[in-house]
Amino acid sequence: MRNLPRVAQLYLVVCYLLGLSAFGWLLLSYQGRPSPEDWLLGTALAVLAALAQIFVVARAGTSYSDHLTPAPLFAAFLLLPRPLLALAVCLAFLPEWLWYRRKWFIQTFNIATWLIALALGRWTLFLLGDHFRLERAFSLPAAAILVTIPVVLGTQTLLLALALKLARGQSFRETGLFVPTKLFVEVALLCAGWAFATAWLVHPLYGLAAAVPMALIFQALHVPNLLEEASTEPKTGLANMRHFNDVLVRDLERADRSSQPLSLLMCDLDYL
Repeated sequence: MRNLPRVAQLYLVVCYLLGLSAFGWLLLSYQGRPSPEDWLLGTALAVLAALAQIFVVARAGTSYSDHLTPAPLFAAFLLLPRPLLALAVCLAFLPEWLWYRRKWFIQTFNIATWLIALALGRWTLFLLGDHFRLERAFSLPAAAILVTIPVVLGTQTLLLALALKLARGQSFRETGLFVPTKLFVEVALLCAGWAFATAWLVHPLYGLAAAVPMALIFQALHVPNLLEEASTEPKTGLANMRHFNDVLVRDLERADRSSQPLSLLMCDLDYL
């Protein structure tokens, strides 16, 4: 952390304090005692989120990765009492911390961003639906949950983007966090968590059935890497012959339609 710019260090400290405040509110503001069923469900969702954090899909050619974590965390957000939600978020990131030997200030920041986002989401849910979570005794308006999704996703993404901007000097565009395809995947995962939570309230077996498609979503996260491997030469990272021909034909057709000149530079690179 000492190697970070001073403004980045200050930003992390502010996020830590906000995360601690969110944790305190989630843990201490709840009146009542979680049921054994809540404890069992919270443990299961925390374990699923922890596994999702460990088994990530690294994006080829970048330092970013995709994972299924938003789905179980959003299910926990909708189903668990506030104290169990706070504990589930913290426990979800601890195995990854040990498995990959993450730097403490990075992992603490990740926990803080989710605590802040989910606490803010809980308040949004209460203001719009007059309840903090889904329960069998009553149903929250679907519109309230629909509005909460961009609140949670937007808060967590913005906090992370600001950290990358201050620590690495990356613009919001360079972070890759606001790419439409990535945001669509994140929204889809949150909706998967919503579907699981709704099905779970009907019957736990329905919840398990709703969770099965997550395996297909995990496989789909590999598609961008497969496309990258299919279009590049592994040794150099340059376009392979098939991809080069596709691009060349497309650009020739575009130049022909627009009546603009097109140049082709051919190089003989030694010792490549």
